[in-house]
Amino acid sequence: MRKLARRSIGLTTGVALATLSCALVSPAAAQTGPDQFNPQATATEATVQDIVVTGSRIKRDGYSAPTPETVVTTANIEAAARPNVADYLNTLPQLAAGSTPRTATVNISSGSAGSNFLNLRGLGPTRTLVLLDGRRVVGATDAGLVDANTLPSALISRVDIVTGGASAAYGSDAVAGVVNFVLDTAFKGVKLGLQSGISTYGDAFRWRADGAFGTDFADQRGHFIISATYADARGQQAAADRPWYSGRKIIGNPAFAPDNGQPSLINVENVNIGNSAPGGLITTGILRGTEFINGGATRRHIFGVASGMYSIGGDRNDLGFQIPLEVPVEQYNGFARASFEVSDAFKLFAEAIYARSRATPDSIPNFYFGNLTIQRDNAFLPDDLRARMTAAGQTNFTFGSTFDDIGRMRPLNVRELQRYAIGAEGNLGGSWRYDLYGTYGRSNISVDVRHDSIPANLRRAIDAVRNGSNQIICRVNQVTVTDPSCVPFNPFGIGVNTPAALNYVSGTSSLRQRIEQKVVAGTVQGEPFSTWAGPVSLAIGGEYREESVSSTVDAGSQSSIYLTGNYKPTRGSYDVYEGFAEVIVPLAKDMPFLNKLDFNGALRKTHYSTSGSVTTWKAGLTWEPIPDIRFRGTRSRDIRAGNLSELFQAGITSAGQTVVDRTTGAQTGGITAITVGNPNLQPERADSLTLGVVLQPRFLPSFNLSFDYFNIKIRDAIQTLTAQQVVDRCVAGNTGLCAEITRNAAGTITQIFRRPVNLAVEREKGFDIEVSYRTDLTAISESWNASLTLRSLITHIDTRSTFDGVLLDEAAGENSGSVPKWRIVNTVNYQQGAFTGYLSTRSVSSGVYDHLFTSATLANNRIPGATYLDIGVTVKVPGMGGTTEFFINADNVLNTDPVPVAGQNQQFLTPGVNAALYDVLGREFKVGFRARF
Repeated sequence: MRKLARRSIGLTTGVALATLSCALVSPAAAQTGPDQFNPQATATEATVQDIVVTGSRIKRDGYSAPTPETVVTTANIEAAARPNVADYLNTLPQLAAGSTPRTATVNISSGSAGSNFLNLRGLGPTRTLVLLDGRRVVGATDAGLVDANTLPSALISRVDIVTGGASAAYGSDAVAGVVNFVLDTAFKGVKLGLQSGISTYGDAFRWRADGAFGTDFADQRGHFIISATYADARGQQAAADRPWYSGRKIIGNPAFAPDNGQPSLINVENVNIGNSAPGGLITTGILRGTEFINGGATRRHIFGVASGMYSIGGDRNDLGFQIPLEVPVEQYNGFARASFEVSDAFKLFAEAIYARSRATPDSIPNFYFGNLTIQRDNAFLPDDLRARMTAAGQTNFTFGSTFDDIGRMRPLNVRELQRYAIGAEGNLGGSWRYDLYGTYGRSNISVDVRHDSIPANLRRAIDAVRNGSNQIICRVNQVTVTDPSCVPFNPFGIGVNTPAALNYVSGTSSLRQRIEQKVVAGTVQGEPFSTWAGPVSLAIGGEYREESVSSTVDAGSQSSIYLTGNYKPTRGSYDVYEGFAEVIVPLAKDMPFLNKLDFNGALRKTHYSTSGSVTTWKAGLTWEPIPDIRFRGTRSRDIRAGNLSELFQAGITSAGQTVVDRTTGAQTGGITAITVGNPNLQPERADSLTLGVVLQPRFLPSFNLSFDYFNIKIRDAIQTLTAQQVVDRCVAGNTGLCAEITRNAAGTITQIFRRPVNLAVEREKGFDIEVSYRTDLTAISESWNASLTLRSLITHIDTRSTFDGVLLDEAAGENSGSVPKWRIVNTVNYQQGAFTGYLSTRSVSSGVYDHLFTSATLANNRIPGATYLDIGVTVKVPGMGGTTEFFINADNVLNTDPVPVAGQNQQFLTPGVNAALYDVLGREFKVGFRARF
């Protein structure tokens, strides 16, 4: 690990220095001003009224909060020309990809396919609070996760990313920090945009159109804005369409035996399913290896080297190649806002959002891996095969199929969001002002898992015989009509079944869910008195919030008849009462080595109807010994209470899970995992420490460098363990989790319950570095009217651990997940006249699959790192009125293949890459135009 750290540090330093020295660093902004990236900078910037700093609830001119904050502007986002804002944000080192259209490609049951959930620090999307103009937004799931794609991107002026605990300022969920989307509520004129894109392989086509309009009315006392966005991403249909696909998986080592020196697992290519086929495969007896194909014809199946349910080599029967690399999503978004100034003491606003998304991924097949039994007298069995069985004295055989006749499950996920807000603000006299608002949000979620097989019906239907009239019937109706609706189903082949048979053995598992959020909040702030160093600022306020979920399901899901899905009607609610206060106290000013010293403190008291009262707080200092350097530090207590899903989830079924049984070292597949809620959860408590320094030397204007160390310790952490984590912790001695595991008579794991629990401790430590510089190149030549903007963003995660009192699980550097040791983004923006050029590199350091793996588990535990190059050109067109520009961009311009990352859970459903860290689509081209009048 030390060697890895040294290599990573060398990589970071080398890339950053080379980037700066060669002037190849960042597009990060096309803004102007001494500090283009941080609105908190005060050394030389012009005074701006009512600066809103997301790290604080206090509006104060020129204030620099002690909490680290990264600012992304519209110029940054437009330079990269990403399909949406969330795609750009997910490239930043501070964020790890949560659930995106590229990471959740087989997410059948949750209904979140196609969403973009932001994940600060890799601590999980539930610990990242997403705000719109400092106010909460209703979640797109019952976990309270905000889909960033539903926000009015056409009017975003900047995105503030606070990378420190902010619960004292904003309440629950801000353990990792806050992502605040700030709108241009004063926008005037017309803004239009259109772009399209496609991969170098001719797929992943997408296009997007947006527009906005803003105007004053009533002698400029009123203002009205409206925006709309339409986006259609067609997705990528199958990993097999990429030349790099190799069928790589981590599976049990067929050569392994206790004490023979072989590792228990191997990482190998060309892995197939060894006990099923699309049209059916006989896996035992005299007919073993008989595979059924189109029209019921047969052929001899070639097996590879067997490893449990898998086969290394042999005939291709790999489900992973069917998995899409990106989910197709169609999205609509509309926003309107009106404000009116009745007087200086009473300014009203009202706004509304409507957003709709429709995701239609082709997902997993209906898999039955050698667990079906066929009798010799089956009416659909070809006579020649029956004769061979009779001659051998064999009465039945085991059979596996992925049932191409039924087809792949096709979830239809439709999410609709409505959010309404009204509010008022104004001056109360002197320095005092107030801000009141109320919001109502509702998400309607519709999930239909179509072509979902019904195992009990399927087993009855394939057990078909002939009656006395030589008609084919279900055996259950041979003597007594037990199931009059049973329609015989032919399991032998593809294209051999009637619609009636297909309708009997499959159906649609459906969920209709409504999530509601109501918020009423108010803040009063002012300057009650002054110290000799300046005025003291105080903000006090209160907030009431109510969250609720209700859902209905189909009768089949209620009775758990399907292979997957099997939703249960979830219903629950909670409310929250909060009161808070925040203060900024100037302690010193204009003294030797005390050019400026400020204290920032906040306190919040919160009462949850589900778990009682908690207190959060923050204490921070900013110290400028001289105007060129600023030190900052914050200590905070933050909390996150259980969300609607964690508290009240009635049950979601996920089939086909795979785990390594640590008691035997054997890999077991075909496990059913059931996720349920836990109403007894207590809020998790996080103690966060950030220490940093900001350099803005006067002798080098427009240069900024910041370094921030962070240390987050979460006690009673709420975590829904994966199936593998449940097994690991049970074997390690957490006997309470052993009760969640069901084994059959042979001791094989068959079912695991996954429920959120309060674990002992989670911890994350690391640091961020940000370097930026902007210069006019006229110093080189007066005729060279150009500018160069550079930026480097670096994040290092030293520790990301979970300890439940028994097992310490370290995730930092596990590149099979979402928390690598190092992430680096270097960008450069060159502007000359009407021309702007953009270049960016995105780097991820190397890592491992699992820190728990030893050489006895996996011989090669390493996952390489990667670097990707993005470029873009924008040209402004004169003579068209307003500002019009055309652009062309290319992401991953070198078409660098993704690093192979073999799956460990449900390996048969993974394409062997990790979209959370690596580029999986390859080179993408984007063209478009933007106009503003």
